[in-house]
Amino acid sequence: MSKFEPKVSIIINCHNGEEFLKETLESINNQTYNDYEIVFYDNVSNDRTAEIAKEYGKNLNYHRSDTFLALGAARNEAIKLAKGKYIAFLDSDDLWDSDKLIKQVAILDARQDIGLVMCNFRTYNMMRNQLQDVEIKKDTVFEFDSFVLNYAFALSTFLVRKSCFEELPMIFDERLHYAEEYDLFSRISYKWKSYYIGIPLTTRRMHEKMNSIKLAERIPVEHQMTLDNLRAYISNFDVLFPNIVRKISYLRDYMDAKAHFSEYKNKKIRKMMIPYIWNEKRAFEYFVIALLPQKFSDLIIQKIYKNHI
Repeated sequence: MSKFEPKVSIIINCHNGEEFLKETLESINNQTYNDYEIVFYDNVSNDRTAEIAKEYGKNLNYHRSDTFLALGAARNEAIKLAKGKYIAFLDSDDLWDSDKLIKQVAILDARQDIGLVMCNFRTYNMMRNQLQDVEIKKDTVFEFDSFVLNYAFALSTFLVRKSCFEELPMIFDERLHYAEEYDLFSRISYKWKSYYIGIPLTTRRMHEKMNSIKLAERIPVEHQMTLDNLRAYISNFDVLFPNIVRKISYLRDYMDAKAHFSEYKNKKIRKMMIPYIWNEKRAFEYFVIALLPQKFSDLIIQKIYKNHI
């Protein structure tokens, strides 16, 4: 009997994911494409995660870490176990539409110059009970600069050619906890084109347990680390891609400025936003708000921009 070698490896990294995991696995079970394996990497869960995962079936390969790992490190370990030609990622609280994989596999099969396929997605904000589509609404092929400058993609939308990882000196940067996906896929997009499917094929849950909410204070420093990684990977990066340097610098400074409102540092905020006010709408808004008395400006930020990340 020949050994099963699937075309797609679906990576699920999970720590205490019992609340949403069954629905997530069912969304894989409902795929119209079935040439896949699930590499399930349990990051020392102490709830019912293992029990739920092991009920799934023969296509799920369960692995448990000996020690708790940072998410980037756990994802790197899971990738090492993957047998597929293509790698998909699915967060243990997200959902796929039934035709998600079949549409994306067809693109990678047909286009050898494409390394990444993403898709539009819905966001279900559980804190507000709101469901909405996000992102652009048409199929698009991204080159490197357009990919990095327009990055607003969810990890669970990606299907990646495995050979993209083999060309990199590192896969996920294990020092990062918020921007590890942006960092990795930006580096991949330097040598590979990316295809974006403009219809939503994934639902991303937003809830209070999410890393992007809990780790908001790390956003500025991790944007700087992403910029440093691109500089190390691409020779003469600042000269070749000044727009990308400026954009990432803005994201770093914008999120840093947001934190300063509660510290009553309006003068510093205005100084930080000046380089960006004519090109970035949010920078202009922050600059104007920082002209107000400090208590009023802090109140506006907390009311209007509280959940913006």
